[in-house]
Amino acid sequence: LQSSYSSQRARIAPLWLMADQDHNGMISILEFRELSKSIMFADANHNQVLEVEECLAAASQGVVPDILSWPIKLIPVSRELADDWRMKDQQLSAMYQGQRHQQLESSYANWMKQNSYPLNAALVLKDFLSLPSDIVLSVSYQCQTIEINPDQQSVVQPMGQMIKQLLRTEKSPSLELLSLSHKGQPVSSMGETIVVPWDNSQLEISAWSNPSLKGSADQLGQISIGAAIDGFPLFRHVDTDGDRRLSVREQQAFPDVFESLDINGDGQLAADEVRAPLRLTFAQGPLVHEILNVPVSLKKTTSSTPKVNLPAPEWFAGMDENQDHDLTRAEFLGTDEQFSLLDANHDALISVVEALAFVQSQE
Repeated sequence: LQSSYSSQRARIAPLWLMADQDHNGMISILEFRELSKSIMFADANHNQVLEVEECLAAASQGVVPDILSWPIKLIPVSRELADDWRMKDQQLSAMYQGQRHQQLESSYANWMKQNSYPLNAALVLKDFLSLPSDIVLSVSYQCQTIEINPDQQSVVQPMGQMIKQLLRTEKSPSLELLSLSHKGQPVSSMGETIVVPWDNSQLEISAWSNPSLKGSADQLGQISIGAAIDGFPLFRHVDTDGDRRLSVREQQAFPDVFESLDINGDGQLAADEVRAPLRLTFAQGPLVHEILNVPVSLKKTTSSTPKVNLPAPEWFAGMDENQDHDLTRAEFLGTDEQFSLLDANHDALISVVEALAFVQSQE
């Protein structure tokens, strides 16, 4: 995405701003404990769940850490371009060394600093790109060509028109991490997305295709590549089911989330402790900007077994107004004694599992 758009997108941190009550760019443990109160006031429809739209509306203007505002410049270098440095090196150096980019700690700027190059030096990008790659990926798409005769189409076409060629994706693209030079936390995955912790960010690499998508060979024969800093750095960590809403159960887990993020144990969160999500996406066809336009949540998987959505009893579903698969005391239509009886673990919520266990005990 364009650097101007990417930098604006990166600064979308509504939950961070809601929590940072003193606007100092840090979040203390006391501020994090008070976050549930802020959420209660932000809950415009009073359903005890904070939707992302409500979060955005409630966030005040505050200090967004600089780490969330790095613009991204994605510059693909083909083999042909690498063989024509006399014509292209100066142009690419200018793209890397834009006035805004010079002020940031990019890998290119760091390398120039380490080698005592002035920031305005040209004709050194070739040397930089000749260094061993930080990440080597393999992305593969498999498509099938379909030929359609004019007489098979509903629209009458001129005589002698060539047969129209379409591409159909045969299966999901394959994405493989071949090598990684960065020494740090281990690589993990979120579904089909490769997650690489990288300095103060989290690099999320994905490949996209739509098996039902059909289009011209010219269009679907393209592979588009894009990158964006996604914003919502704190929201993603507390939205554990990735539905873009903060349920009561997720709000109850705030202390545990804070403890897991407070790496140095000083009782407050700094920008470098909440990794900014940086997405690198490959897409079939010129559609990568549409994919990156939609923010994604950080879905945390605790096991390799897929989560099974248990069917709730009919009475449970009727009371679950916000459809978060939990009943609070406000939603439950029975007495306090009945609620306490159903709430087996006494966490102030009746889960579907607890409801089913009670039903089975009565049979």
